[in-house]
Amino acid sequence: AEKAQLTAADVEAKIVEARAALEAKVKTAAMARPLKEEPKELTTSDASGAPVRIGAAEGGKPVLLLFWASFSAPSVKVLRVLTARSGAGASRLVTVSLDRDPAAATGVARDAGLPSLPALDPEGKEAETFQVRGLPTLLVLDTQGRVRYRNEGMGPGYEIQLKAQLESLSG
Repeated sequence: AEKAQLTAADVEAKIVEARAALEAKVKTAAMARPLKEEPKELTTSDASGAPVRIGAAEGGKPVLLLFWASFSAPSVKVLRVLTARSGAGASRLVTVSLDRDPAAATGVARDAGLPSLPALDPEGKEAETFQVRGLPTLLVLDTQGRVRYRNEGMGPGYEIQLKAQLESLSG
């Protein structure tokens, strides 16, 4: 009996097909369960002591709100991805570090290429307001300041889900 041999092109085609199918499933799942939480506001300060306040989105676009810490490798990875994508189309990327040491948060943010200082929440008060249960936690706030998307951790397909949510909210 002869065995069928796959060429490199056949394998590549199968991979592309499987990836497209997975992306479609993840996008559908993300759109199937949009969140409609009550509007929330964040009021804290950044590492320099300047106030940071966020509620309703600016310019009719969603706002990305990332809770992270320098000691969390997944947090740092998500921070780098979001910084590289320049907020992934959001009007504003707000990062909130739960580090107790402002220098640690500032150093990681600078290394990740974050254009502004991170907001600080060393006691976790803002994290509690936004019901953060793990790091990193990425939230998308709609134009009224409601959490419409929540991703905790960094599981497979989170970038696809984020893109789907931003597209649906940007209309």
